[in-house]
Amino acid sequence: MQWTALERGVSASLRSHLAPFDRLAYAAHRLVIVAVDACMGGRPTSPSHAAQVQARLLVRLSGDLRVVQLAAIRGYSLQALSVSANIFELSNAVAYIGTSTERARAWEAHDNIRHTYPPASRRRDAIRAALLAIMPDIPQVERRIDEQELLYANLCMAKHGNPKALRHYGLAVSGNRARLYHGPFAADYVIRQGRFALYHAARMVALATMVFTAPLLPEVPEGARRKYSQAERAVAGRVVTLSRQVPGRGNEAA
Repeated sequence: MQWTALERGVSASLRSHLAPFDRLAYAAHRLVIVAVDACMGGRPTSPSHAAQVQARLLVRLSGDLRVVQLAAIRGYSLQALSVSANIFELSNAVAYIGTSTERARAWEAHDNIRHTYPPASRRRDAIRAALLAIMPDIPQVERRIDEQELLYANLCMAKHGNPKALRHYGLAVSGNRARLYHGPFAADYVIRQGRFALYHAARMVALATMVFTAPLLPEVPEGARRKYSQAERAVAGRVVTLSRQVPGRGNEAA
C-alpha cells in the first residue's frame, strides 16, 4: 500500500479546509516557546517547583499538538481527536498543579501505572482550576465545567474506539457490495473532525500556557513580557474567530 502517496493526495484536498485551524496550532506553539523562554530564563529568582513541572508538561503538550496537526492534515481525523483527548488531560493537569509545590511534588512522585495525576476523580477540580485561572469571576462555572466534560467525552469517543465514532468509518455498503477504505481519505466528516481536533487541541495548549505564565509574568523583564503579550493576543484572536465555526459543544466531532 502506498501510504505516502495516499497521504499526499489527501493533504492536498484537506489543506485549504484546515488552514485557519492549522495556523491557530502554529500560534499556540509560538505561545509555548515565548512563554517558557520568558518565564524560565533570565529570571531574578529560580523558577518554582510547580513552574518547572508545568514547563515539562507544556513541552509535551506542544509535541502532542504537532501530532494532531500531522494526523489531521493527512486525513487521520479520529487519531487527531484521540491525541486531543490526551491534550485535554495534560492541559488541565497544568491548571490543577497551579502554584502548588505540594501538587508538583505529588506529580513527580506519582508511580501508579493504572491511573494518572491528577486522578479522574479530580478532573472537575482540574477543569475548574483552568477556568478560574483565566477568568476568576467566570459566571455559571459549574455549567462551563459540564461543557468541558462533554467536550472530553466527545474526544474520548475517538480515543477509546466508541462504536458511535466508528459506526460509519472506513466502510461503504451498496446493495450486496461493501467497499473498505483502508488508509486516509478526504470527506466532509473528516474535515469536520480535523477542524474540531485542531481547534480544541490548540485552544487547550494555549490555555495551559496562559495558566503557567500568569503567576510568573510580573517578574519577567518588560521586553519579554511585551513579546509574550503579543503572542497571547494573537492566539486569543484566532480562538475567538474560529469559535464561530467550532463552538465546542454537543456532538460536533461525531
